[in-house]
Amino acid sequence: MFVPLQRATILLATPKHQNDSTNHLFIILTNANEAKEVLIINITSSDKFDETCILTSQDHSFINRKSYVSYRYCNIIHADKLKKLVIKTYEAISQDTLNKIIKGLYQSRYTKQKIKAFYTHSLK
Repeated sequence: MFVPLQRATILLATPKHQNDSTNHLFIILTNANEAKEVLIINITSSDKFDETCILTSQDHSFINRKSYVSYRYCNIIHADKLKKLVIKTYEAISQDTLNKIIKGLYQSRYTKQKIKAFYTHSLK
């Protein structure tokens, strides 16, 4: 049974308006909070306008070409809802890759303030 934990990677369907593909790799950036919410972010190879954090095959086995962390689509979701949406699970990312993504979370101009606040609060 899938448990949404920090660093877990999952395949989720994404709305077609985001990108031309309908499935994307997502990374869980936080463990669940008191409200059972987690922070997730998707990885895409077609979102080249935000190059804050670029991932390659060295960062995760699912990634087979230069890919971008899509900070504008970072989202807070209830863990139970997320469990129902998972198409497939993959191995967790390394702590180094997580650190690189989190650094970008604070640097990207596309990251919403509520997302930064949620992540910061998760550290307490």
